[in-house]
Amino acid sequence: MASTMRFDRWEDSTGALIAEGSAPRGIVTTTAGGTNGKGYWQTSSNFATSSTSLVDITGATMTFTATAGRLYRATVSAYVDGVSSGRFQMPLTDGSNVTKKTFQQQLNSSWARGTFAYSYIFTGSGTTTLKVRMSAVDAGTYSVGYNADGFSYTIEDIGPA
Repeated sequence: MASTMRFDRWEDSTGALIAEGSAPRGIVTTTAGGTNGKGYWQTSSNFATSSTSLVDITGATMTFTATAGRLYRATVSAYVDGVSSGRFQMPLTDGSNVTKKTFQQQLNSSWARGTFAYSYIFTGSGTTTLKVRMSAVDAGTYSVGYNADGFSYTIEDIGPA
């Protein structure tokens, strides 16, 4: 009879064994969006807007099944370029466009650019949709994912709530 060995033992900082199933599970499996059914998305394609109303960033919507009692982290990282001085916003919303985490950045000169990142920690249960949206707060055109620095968005299970 063959035997198998498992290497999924998790310990806390004191060396105590963490209960099976309590460890972080990593990138979630998506039911819609993401890359190959996984909770990450990355692009170096340009998405630009001059709209002062929030618009969905093409491709940056993911749906997954959240498990009650688990903690999740959504992380957005983006390279943004502006053709004029001003502010843009890039909130993370649910599927009904209710803001869960907001981010606003000031660009101080024409053709200003920069890279930023933010995270949102949350719990959930059942079908959960999150998306990244963008708008110009002040007049101007803002682009995300403009070059190789690109744009990435992940959703991870980080452990028990």
